[in-house]
Amino acid sequence: MISIRSITGSASISAFSAAALAANPATVATAVATAATVVVVAAASVGAFKPTDAGPDQSITLPDNRVVLSARSNGTRVEWRQIGGPVGAIIASPTSLATSVTLPRAGTYTFEIWSRKVADKVIGSDRVRITVRPAPAGTPGVPVWKPLAIGAGGFITGIDLHRDGIERVIRTDTYGAYLWANDKWNQLVTATSMPADERLPNGGGVTDVVISPTNTQRLYMYYNSRFYRSDNKGASWTRSAGFGESAANANDDYRTGSYKIAVDPINADIVYVGTRDDGLRRSSDGGVTWTTVGEIPVGLHRFDAQGRVTDTGGGISVFFDPAGGRTGSQTSVVYASSWGNGIWRSANGGGGWVKIADGNNSPIQGWRSEIASDGTLFAIDKPNGSGAVWRYRGGVWTNVSPANNLQTVTIDPTNPNRVYVFSGSGEPWRTVDGGATWTRLDTPGVRTAAGDVTWHAWTSEDFFSTAQVHFDPKIPGKIWIAQGIGVWTAQVDDTTRKVTWQATSRGVEQLVINDIIAPPGGQPVTAAWDRAIFYSESLNQFPATHGPAFNFNSAWDLDWSPANPRFIVANTSDHRYCCTDQGDPTQAGWSIDGGKNWTTFASFPQIDTSINPDNPTIRLGFPQQRFGFGDIAVAANTIDNIIWLPSWNRQPAYTLNRGASWSIVRLPGEVNGEYNSHFANFLNRKVLAADRVLPSTFYYYNAAGTNIQGVWRTSDGGKSWARLFVGEITNFSVFNATLNSVPGKAGHLFFTPGPLSGDPDVPLRRSVDGGATWTDVPGISRVHAFGFGKPKVAGGYPTIFAAGTVNGQYGIYRSTDEGASWQSMGFPNNSLDTVRTIDGDKNVFGRVFVGFAGSGATYGTMN
Repeated sequence: MISIRSITGSASISAFSAAALAANPATVATAVATAATVVVVAAASVGAFKPTDAGPDQSITLPDNRVVLSARSNGTRVEWRQIGGPVGAIIASPTSLATSVTLPRAGTYTFEIWSRKVADKVIGSDRVRITVRPAPAGTPGVPVWKPLAIGAGGFITGIDLHRDGIERVIRTDTYGAYLWANDKWNQLVTATSMPADERLPNGGGVTDVVISPTNTQRLYMYYNSRFYRSDNKGASWTRSAGFGESAANANDDYRTGSYKIAVDPINADIVYVGTRDDGLRRSSDGGVTWTTVGEIPVGLHRFDAQGRVTDTGGGISVFFDPAGGRTGSQTSVVYASSWGNGIWRSANGGGGWVKIADGNNSPIQGWRSEIASDGTLFAIDKPNGSGAVWRYRGGVWTNVSPANNLQTVTIDPTNPNRVYVFSGSGEPWRTVDGGATWTRLDTPGVRTAAGDVTWHAWTSEDFFSTAQVHFDPKIPGKIWIAQGIGVWTAQVDDTTRKVTWQATSRGVEQLVINDIIAPPGGQPVTAAWDRAIFYSESLNQFPATHGPAFNFNSAWDLDWSPANPRFIVANTSDHRYCCTDQGDPTQAGWSIDGGKNWTTFASFPQIDTSINPDNPTIRLGFPQQRFGFGDIAVAANTIDNIIWLPSWNRQPAYTLNRGASWSIVRLPGEVNGEYNSHFANFLNRKVLAADRVLPSTFYYYNAAGTNIQGVWRTSDGGKSWARLFVGEITNFSVFNATLNSVPGKAGHLFFTPGPLSGDPDVPLRRSVDGGATWTDVPGISRVHAFGFGKPKVAGGYPTIFAAGTVNGQYGIYRSTDEGASWQSMGFPNNSLDTVRTIDGDKNVFGRVFVGFAGSGATYGTMN
């Protein structure tokens, strides 16, 4: 064994010799230099030598972030690998007995070394644990990350309440799932909880997550098309190799319906998963091995004339009836609903199945179902979206619907005849006689609790987007709802007609952030899906309101003007295409007070529908989306000169009078208005930028098309344009690309193609002549987003912040020397979400704001 001590000093990592170590494994002395501390590994011979010995556990304190792993082995080949702890440790020499390891953040890391002999015969393995303690507060060079408090957002698509009345979990459609603990919701999908080989940012939502009724430590999760089990409340997850992969989309049109996972109420090891494409899967050993229930058909899919799937349907849902008795060590009665095929029942714990509903005077879809304490089944059926309520009692189906378009049902655990149903917009009905008669309740009201998300009680929730509702298993009359912007509770009784929801969403940050800016002298402003714009007066307190108004809307891009950094423009467009009666579908406009209050443009650009008539929004008849989505920018010298690049491959438009009137941009050489600059509103694409110094100067990148492909510049506010660069700046630049200009530096631009499936190794690129020529920024590639912050020294080059890959390691990096070198800031908040946008603080050196694809925003500071 070997002992470790830390001393202050300096040394070179080249001082140690792996060969010397291998020659004399009983005596080792090596040193690794870090910024302030040297970790010295002093060896001593202790006891008998094992065939493979990874050495003792170690501890260090940040900012020291490197250790030496020194092993002994009598094998001929060795290999180190990380098997636990925070994502991103870098092993310098994985096939050497002694290697330095760089550890990105505080936490406990586990490494394993395997040793082999000739013919690849494994002769042994051993593990070592490295504990990295957080740096003392204020330590230079150590990043500190905190959530930017906005609060919930997104869509909470499901909730599971344990029968003990204490444990509860929720799932979301864009990133992760949450467990309630310590009076708030806590993320379950993290860089420490997921298996070591899956700790890469992917940003996916969770298809389902449940708590075992008999073991509150046991959680099951269907995530990223894979199945996971936890035996410590989600602190760590084990992937089921036997399950393999079965396609699932946590953000599809069926995400708020049906149960995908069901655990036997009396046996934590019996679990069912209703898949989309592979039928009903069953495990009797806690998810280790699986069989397919052949009697239950795959849910119906829809196909086009060429045989391609156009709609995957709602898959299969499964649920138990605890009142049905037991067969051995399992619950006897189990139900399974196959989308479009009907409902089946097993009376012997899944040993045999009988079809009990087929759409003929019975449900056919089984959108959402609940079992009463007396065994009565209530099911929401959605053939063609009708949303009818059916009751199954004594072997007979009865349609007991009080209305159409119903979404979910919940039954009082203390009274099987007290049932509540809700429409997708939150309209409630109540029955106290098992569905014989119903009372239509008043439109729900909302309020927030002290310490919870403040703006929840202010925003418009006339359409209370409802996913799932449950009675609390212990508190009489209390109900919980998983809803479009968070989690809520209400107290109901048989006489109260008003359901008033109270926000219980603290801990959830689930907005999809499209843009974030931090103007000089101002506070950060975020643009998001569903609730458009948030001005963060305080970084750590929830905002009381959002902009530009209290109704549903989405903001796609923001920009500020050096002429007046308190002037911000926003491109705000409702992405639903449906709801002109619920507010203006386009609320793009400007703020003169840094993002607190907003004024809608007096007019909007008008497109010529005779040009590019196959444009999707024209073809599908959405005239209200005449000019929406895309990018927006404001000139450096005047707040009246704005250019707007819409989505759906339309021509840009410019205004010289702050939106009182607009003119369409015409590029030299264009043919029939066939632009290829921004082809879909959901793209995280920003290819329009204003120069931060030169007056009336803008840059615009058109990625495809032989006639107008390249980088264009206007110096007169948008009237005339010249092409400075012909062709693509990089490969893969037609998707999630970003073009951005550098504050205070005329003609300085940076560009990345952004995240793509597989993340091809494309470098960050830079131009210092307005886009005419481009060079690679050394040392960093696969950049998802970047932005600029306050310089390290007054008058110096702005700090560059980027989410990208340096030396093979993905994370957040900063450069204070124009990209010549990069310093790691780790990855924020133990997250595995995908970065969509970054901007540096212009007022505080070392602070950066990061927006994610499904978990809101965060900010980090490193002195």
